Amino acid sequence: MNTFAALTPYSGYLDILSRDIPGVLWKVALLLVLGLLFVASGVFLPALLYKKKSESEQSETEESSHGFSVVSFLSLSLIGGIANCLLWWILSYHLTKSFWPGMIATLPLTAWGIFKVSRNCPCNWKSTQQTPFIVVTLIALLIGIWHHGVVGNQIALQGKPDAPPEQMIVFNDRQSDVSFHVLCSTLIQEYGLPRIDPFGTYNEKYMPLGHVGYSTLIAGCSELTRQDPYCITSALWILTYLMLGWLALCCVEQYQLNSDVAIVAGITPLLWGQLGVPNLRLLITPSTIPNLQGLESKLAGDQFHNIPQSWSMVFGLAFLFCFQQYQQSGRSYRWWLAGILSLIVSGWVKPSLLILLGPALIICMIVNRNNLREWLSLVISMALGMLVYCLSALMADLPSGNKWFFTLTHERFLSEIIEYQWIPSLTYFGLGLGVGLIYLVLRLKTAFPDIKARHELNWADLSLIAVLGSLLFALLFRELSGDIVFNENQPNIRWGISASISILSCFIVVCLAKEKYWRDQLQLPGWLRVCAIVLVGVHLFNGLIYAAVYPLSTPRLAFMKSKEVFLDVHAQSDLDDRFLVDPKLMDEFVFDLNKNNQLYDLNAYLQRPLAMNLCLKSIEELRIVEAWHVFCNTTEPEHLGELIGYLNHRNALIIHKNRITATNFLKENGWSKKSDLGEEYQFWVQEDGIVPTPVLELDAVFAKRLDEEEAAHHEEGHNHSGTNPPSTP
Repeated sequence: MNTFAALTPYSGYLDILSRDIPGVLWKVALLLVLGLLFVASGVFLPALLYKKKSESEQSETEESSHGFSVVSFLSLSLIGGIANCLLWWILSYHLTKSFWPGMIATLPLTAWGIFKVSRNCPCNWKSTQQTPFIVVTLIALLIGIWHHGVVGNQIALQGKPDAPPEQMIVFNDRQSDVSFHVLCSTLIQEYGLPRIDPFGTYNEKYMPLGHVGYSTLIAGCSELTRQDPYCITSALWILTYLMLGWLALCCVEQYQLNSDVAIVAGITPLLWGQLGVPNLRLLITPSTIPNLQGLESKLAGDQFHNIPQSWSMVFGLAFLFCFQQYQQSGRSYRWWLAGILSLIVSGWVKPSLLILLGPALIICMIVNRNNLREWLSLVISMALGMLVYCLSALMADLPSGNKWFFTLTHERFLSEIIEYQWIPSLTYFGLGLGVGLIYLVLRLKTAFPDIKARHELNWADLSLIAVLGSLLFALLFRELSGDIVFNENQPNIRWGISASISILSCFIVVCLAKEKYWRDQLQLPGWLRVCAIVLVGVHLFNGLIYAAVYPLSTPRLAFMKSKEVFLDVHAQSDLDDRFLVDPKLMDEFVFDLNKNNQLYDLNAYLQRPLAMNLCLKSIEELRIVEAWHVFCNTTEPEHLGELIGYLNHRNALIIHKNRITATNFLKENGWSKKSDLGEEYQFWVQEDGIVPTPVLELDAVFAKRLDEEEAAHHEEGHNHSGTNPPSTP
């Protein structure tokens, strides 16, 4: 095995996965429980949508073919159930700081839906393409288990030969997104909404306004089942994979595709990768790869490490399905409202698709000449959805978040933005859409004649407009943050590109499968269609490579005793406590290939705000974390005086008992030990009445002292390297 490998070998990951098969099966059981909960809470939606069909004048033969296929019935029920639960849970956590009133509020609609379905079930097994449904379900389930089946599992690892096995807990995600999202959900369980600031910033109680849907969903499911939040997150994540596959099948059902093509269309939102030469070495022998460069060529794979992205894609695809059915049913108002509901919930969990599909819908409504009733329903529904989204801002004084501005107005547009934003975004878009560029060019040629002839724009056109909008957004907008790296990388401008292309991909498969459409309507030669089909295979194969090796990038094991430290502190701490956590406790991982970054997987078990070295915060906050790390590792008491001011920005801390110099200094400067935490750590709290000095003033004092030292050393003619101050990350 390559010592410097960036990826774990398959054998190592399979060993971790196989050590706790009951844990994997338990996640599947949780998946079934939560799935049944959402289906029961949402059967009102297919019951409402089916009513118009059941009242139409049809012969008995035609009536027998009515009803939703199993995949459509399940998908609509899940969409309705999650929307029902999420609405009431968000309101309940805001108004009562508790989950249970919201859960009770979901029951009337749940009971009505079950009653209606029991009297006239709209599900028709005969109208279901059984083979695609079963195959896509199995593929999505296997990918979900492969990615998330290990997370939260408990395994025994043999350390020293004579010692008993160490109990470990497994984590696995690349960019700390999961740990932050789970922490936010546990804080909602503890504090309710608005979201309390997870970093514990002094004089900053809440987070800026943002999407709380995904964390509220995790929090509610965790409280309902009383299960580990990581296990709940994994089960919900696997559910999103299933729903993406099912909704893609729903969208292509009307085209009467053969089973093979339908299966391909069903898996594209999960496996659509960028166009490029497949990296077979990465797939076959991932442990020989020295870096993670091959893992950056992803598209649908963005959802593998970001659960809000996955839920946003689910409800975005649900919106397209409802819009399709709205047009095919003669502009059914019920399908119209179901589509708007899906679009609103997509914004609650992550607005990366709402800001694209919303304008695309308005363009289609203008071209399609929608009536006043539909315009009014859209405006009123969106206003109500925005009211729920902004409820936190109405109930509390929230701090401002990151700023957005037009790239064309930036003073460094020519020198930096073109190179660091426009070129990477255009490359990402072009390779991501890939073969879809052929359809884009052809559709642009026929769009204006169709509009002139008053042909309606359909769901595929709407999706294509959203794809173009995602590129415009990435080119015209830029996010401003306090962190320099964040400003350069711009991680939030590509979510829309990856999501919109991924949900369009199933229609690209449909377009290529229809030979008559390709030949007669598009008037293109058959050889070009064959080439396009091959390129679709390349997209899917690259996506499959990423899906296969993604969980090999950062599997890691934390000690169960470390988790118990966090649980112990939570039981002893107060709601007002804001923590600093010993970096040693963050570093006690094994089987971790990414040694350079702090890991925050265990923080969710603390259920308290704590300082973290993440780019979401200001440089001043990052400086506090760095000062804390220096404080813990300094053995010279004379260097601790300037650092204690940084620590006073928090009022509680967890520190290793062997840091004698640090603990003695804490005792002399307004801190006291509250309790021992097992054999290694201690829980300390700050005495009342200490007002922290602003970080900028602390930096000035620190810099002045260093300047004086340096001047003195120059006078003495000595070369001296003193303790470095906390540097800007």
